[in-house]
Amino acid sequence: MFTFNMTFAPSAITLAPLPTIRQLTDALFLPALSDELLSSSWQRQGDEAICFSRSAWSLAAIACLRKAQKQKTKVCIWLPDFFCNASLSLLRALNVELVFYAIDENLHPEEGDFQELVGRLPPDLFLIVHYFGQATPISKGISSLCRQHDSWLIEDAAHVLHPIEGVGEAGDFVLYSPHKHLPLPDGAVLVFTALGAQHLADATQVIAQLTSIQRNHLNNYLRSLSVEPWTWLLKRIMQRLGIRRMPPTISFDQDLTNSIQLSSPKMSTLGRRLLAPLLADLEEFGRQRKELACMWDQLIQHSGTKATHISGGAAPYLAVFRLPSGFPIEEESRQRTLRLNRAGMPFTTWPDFAPEVVANPKRHATAIHLRNTDVYLPVHASISPQAVQQLTRKMLLSRLRG
Repeated sequence: MFTFNMTFAPSAITLAPLPTIRQLTDALFLPALSDELLSSSWQRQGDEAICFSRSAWSLAAIACLRKAQKQKTKVCIWLPDFFCNASLSLLRALNVELVFYAIDENLHPEEGDFQELVGRLPPDLFLIVHYFGQATPISKGISSLCRQHDSWLIEDAAHVLHPIEGVGEAGDFVLYSPHKHLPLPDGAVLVFTALGAQHLADATQVIAQLTSIQRNHLNNYLRSLSVEPWTWLLKRIMQRLGIRRMPPTISFDQDLTNSIQLSSPKMSTLGRRLLAPLLADLEEFGRQRKELACMWDQLIQHSGTKATHISGGAAPYLAVFRLPSGFPIEEESRQRTLRLNRAGMPFTTWPDFAPEVVANPKRHATAIHLRNTDVYLPVHASISPQAVQQLTRKMLLSRLRG
C-alpha cells in the first residue's frame, strides 16, 4: 500500500535551515557575487579561495590537482574513519586510494595508528576533520608526517560556520560548507592558505588551476548525480507553508543508504544570491546556534535521558549528545531516546560509514562505538526558542503520563 509520508505541521522543527520569504524574494533581484567577494568571510590574510557547490567537489578538485602535480593516475588520501561514506563517491570515481585512520573518543586522530598505515601506503593527501564546530588539534606528529611524505594537509571545516582559532592555521587547504549551516541550496568554499602558498606554489597559480579543473574536468563528471537548486527551492517553500515530511526515525544499528546528490561543481546563481546578505550576520548565527544547543541540553536533562552534552564551541554545527556505555544503561538510554524520537524529538545519528571501516570493527572500534552512542539535534536559525519550549512541554507531559 502506498503511503504519502508528508504532514501539515507549521510548527514542526526541520532538520535543515529554511529561508524566509523575504530572503527568497530578495534573491530574485540581488546580484550574484563573485567568488572573491563571497569567500572573503572564510579567508585569513594571504589566503585565496574558490567557491564550489559542495565540499565533495572541493576535495575532488584537490585530488585532481595532486594527480597532475605528481603526474600520477592514482593518489592516496588518508582520512578519519568517522566519515560519511556518501561524501566519498567522487573520490572513488576518480580512482583515489582511500586509507582510513582511527580516531579516539574526542574525535582526534589516533597517531599510534600511523606507523602501520605508512608501511602500507603513505599519504599524498592527509585530511583532518574539525567536527561539530570544534577545532581538532593538528599535532607536530601530523605536520611532521605530511612533511616527511610530501603530503598536502587538508582541513575539513565543513562543520565550522566561520574561521575560529585552531582552524585554517596549519593546513594547505581548508574546506568550508556554508550550505550546511545556512539556508542555501549549495555553497562551499575551498581556501588555499597562505601557509600552503609558502611551500606548494603561487596562490594565484593554484586558484587558476583549480578553476580550470572545475570548469573543464569536473563540470562534465558524473552529471547523472545532478539535483537542481530550484528543486531545493520548491521543497523549502513547501516546508515554509507547513507541508513537511514526517520526522525520520533514527537507527543505531544500520547505516542510512544515502547516495550523494550533486549539482554542477560550480556554486549556483541562487546560492550566491541567497548567501550574500547573510555574510554580515555569521557571528549572530553562531550565537543563536550555541543558545539552541543549551536549550536542547536542558530538555534532554528534563526528559530523564542519561546523555552527556558534547560542547560544539562558540558556533556548534549540531547539538551532540553521548549516551552512556555499558549494559544495561546503554540499552535503556537508547530505548528512551527512540521513544523521544517517535514523540517528535528531531534526533539524527551519523548517517553512514565506509564499507572499509565497517569491515574492520577491531581497528575502527571507537568510531563504530560513537556511531552507536552519539545522537544529534539541529541548532540552525530556523528553529525558534518557542518551538523548543513547546516541545519541552510536550515531552514533560508525555513523561508525566507515563
